[in-house]
Amino acid sequence: EPAVADSSPAPAKPERRFWECQLPGGSFSIGIHDIVSVSQHQYIIEGDAEYYETTVSTRSTIVARFYHRQGLPGNAQLSLESPLVTGKRALDRAQELIDTGRYVQRITAPDHGLPVKRARDIAVAPTVEFRLTTRADVAALYQSAHTAWKKGEDGLFQLATMD
Repeated sequence: EPAVADSSPAPAKPERRFWECQLPGGSFSIGIHDIVSVSQHQYIIEGDAEYYETTVSTRSTIVARFYHRQGLPGNAQLSLESPLVTGKRALDRAQELIDTGRYVQRITAPDHGLPVKRARDIAVAPTVEFRLTTRADVAALYQSAHTAWKKGEDGLFQLATMD
């Protein structure tokens, strides 16, 4: 008996949705279905600076981190810095130098608007980082990512320049 050709239409391929972020320091794109969470928060690191951050967590091990760093005023830094914290940092640094068995020179790089990372952080942390120039940019990026994720629609956040 001759084979009968199947005349039913091929199943429609599901349309993939993406959220994209284009920044002066690079770009980040992710399928909406691969976003696990979008968060926004602020914190202070070691009394040195306040950070405003949006993170986009993915199904993979990658976390996209978008932040603005704002230095604290001199008096705020002093009030947050206790002698115990300063002493602990000095002891930790001395131990680090002893452990490595060599002298490490600290080099102060000019602030160029890009994230500053240590080599060991890059090797172990699957993070994509972007430093933004204003707190408002971080808030707008959060809104863009959160809206795209929540509605399941394509989204684009774009900053042309880092003024």
